[in-house]
Amino acid sequence: MSKIDSTNWFGEIEQQTDELVDSLKKQAQGKTSYAANDRLDRNELISIKALIAYLSHTQKLSSNSLHRLLEMKFNVGAFEEIKRGDFQQAVEFLVDLQDSGSLN
Repeated sequence: MSKIDSTNWFGEIEQQTDELVDSLKKQAQGKTSYAANDRLDRNELISIKALIAYLSHTQKLSSNSLHRLLEMKFNVGAFEEIKRGDFQQAVEFLVDLQDSGSLN
């Protein structure tokens, strides 16, 4: 297992989070609309991938295992196919895995 440069890794996450916040602000202002059945956008995918990377690192699990959990939860062939309407629930699902400690 390779060592992760936490300074660089967290900097990238912070930048991606800022991009996501900007995107969500635009949506809230009505400047961006989407259908609940649309696929996740780039920022949403980055957020989910970041949460998976974090969980994988802190819980000592493979990211493939976490991908599979999401795929089963949302009944999709690949986690990238999760619908935009399910984004919040997907994030909450991953956060709950961390908080519950059910992965250890």
